[in-house]
Amino acid sequence: MTNSDWEGRNNNVMGSGHSATQGLSYYQAIGSTLHCPYYHFTVSFNTNSYSEMQYWYSTTSPRSSTRSSNGWIYSLISSGNNPNSYKPDDSGYGNSGYNGWWWSGSHGIYLLNGTRHSNQRMWLFDTTTVLTKPRNSAITNQNVEDLISSSYMPVKFAFQQNAMNCNYLAHNPWENKTYIRGCDTSTGSAYDGLVEYTKGSRPAGNVSGRSTTGDGNTFKSSNWGDAITVISDNSGSNGLPQGVHTTRPMCVGYKLWVCYASGIYYYSSDLKDWKTLDAFDTNAPAGYTLLNKTGSSATTSQIESYYGKVSTVTKRNVDGWSAVPSSGTLENRTSIGNYERTAFSHPCW
Repeated sequence: MTNSDWEGRNNNVMGSGHSATQGLSYYQAIGSTLHCPYYHFTVSFNTNSYSEMQYWYSTTSPRSSTRSSNGWIYSLISSGNNPNSYKPDDSGYGNSGYNGWWWSGSHGIYLLNGTRHSNQRMWLFDTTTVLTKPRNSAITNQNVEDLISSSYMPVKFAFQQNAMNCNYLAHNPWENKTYIRGCDTSTGSAYDGLVEYTKGSRPAGNVSGRSTTGDGNTFKSSNWGDAITVISDNSGSNGLPQGVHTTRPMCVGYKLWVCYASGIYYYSSDLKDWKTLDAFDTNAPAGYTLLNKTGSSATTSQIESYYGKVSTVTKRNVDGWSAVPSSGTLENRTSIGNYERTAFSHPCW
């Protein structure tokens, strides 16, 4: 969905390929609108921190609710201060995703970046216990309201104000695991490392048995119990450069992710261990060959390419747009660092 298509939908203008539209009431705060294609919901908020959520339980109708001073987003920004005064988009780490409040995430689990405010928190918005896949007409307006209500606030991680320690949140759908990477200048600090979050262990909303244990601690704290597993004590122990922010990992094939930092591309088959191209061959998922595409110019000689083999379905990536198969196609001759900024097509896992 393009930006114009999304804006059209929000303004009750029919976008291409949609059978219904629904306008938003609260969305004026910069970078405030999140739309999750996996669980079919939107969350947005206004410059007075009033919030709204819509869940599309069918292709034609949403459940929806709004919250004012009784919303957790209102509480996040100290009782309704203008979010635009704290928007996380000028940190200098644009490639890491500091471009709006809904800063990173997927598959129903997202981080809202409040670290420019003196509360210095990242809020973990895990909707996966309340919402379901496929769409579920049993989800009520009350369920939606509870997800943005201050009565059932999401848990939060402590980070340093304006330090932008959090690098990314990324999801591995094959293992149903979510990973959060933090970066700090010193190894072993509370903000430097890689952790694994267990889906549904700290859910938002009115959930029976809901736990807030660990709330307000750093993401590496032992107080989280089985919700968080520390994979790496420092951000450099899993193959990525210590203390260096990478681009958000992009899933470009079957169990295949790529990220970029300081002129180097890194590859992973599990979002835990990363290697450069030369060292990745033995760790690539079955059915993949990874190699450099060389050429006579500096541009072509630096292009990294993926070539799937054996499988004719999800493991296969074809380089070029001459014929786009349902299995997914990478944009022709586009460097990996540009995949977050230009068009690409791949299967939705």
